[in-house]
Amino acid sequence: MHWAVNPENGVFRSLLNFCQTCASGFAVNVASSYNKPHVWTLKMMRAACVYPRRQEDCAGDENRLYLYMVVPDWVVFEGFSDEMCDKQANFKITDLEYINQNNVLVTTLYTMMRHYRLHGGVCAGCL
Repeated sequence: MHWAVNPENGVFRSLLNFCQTCASGFAVNVASSYNKPHVWTLKMMRAACVYPRRQEDCAGDENRLYLYMVVPDWVVFEGFSDEMCDKQANFKITDLEYINQNNVLVTTLYTMMRHYRLHGGVCAGCL
């Protein structure tokens, strides 16, 4: 089973608004409230152990039942400068497609801060 967790980009609303309108103002951005997205994998299996108190009778690798990956080229808000408004980056995981037990295709919204909107899309007329 696979699922994705997107971060809340609204944490940096003031930076996104600056890129879109070039209007600045006072804002407090708490970078510790933001984390990159994760694509999680939970390995499903049937119970292989009839006697759970006797570990020698149980099969399976208990240490690798769940995994996650971090999506590369994700938007970075730290060290913000004007030039970052026009830099392309991933902003949102939009879809996961199962390929096989070891691979998942991750589709993202890849755009610039200037074009990204907090509702999860891009501005009208932006490519």
